[in-house]
Amino acid sequence: PELKDLYTLLEKKFHPLELCTSVKPKLDFIAAHPQLKQYLQPLEKLVFVRLLQQLSKVYQTMKISEIRKLAFFVDAQLHERWLVEAIKHQHIEA
Repeated sequence: PELKDLYTLLEKKFHPLELCTSVKPKLDFIAAHPQLKQYLQPLEKLVFVRLLQQLSKVYQTMKISEIRKLAFFVDAQLHERWLVEAIKHQHIEA
């Protein structure tokens, strides 16, 4: 039941400024359960890319520092790496 609405939050709702805050309790739940922990980093990356996609529909430019504030649960080094990967794989436009 704790993860029931994760799909809806990621795929159906469009709230880029609230996305990470809404998903964080779900990620915490996954981190707390050893049998689910293997899915944590891929899900964090998915949330980050979804955040970038939603932001790109609203904003033409945005400072990386603002993205870091929104995706507060991701390490700064991963921000940059995942941002470059998202552009490389054409999930977002540069």
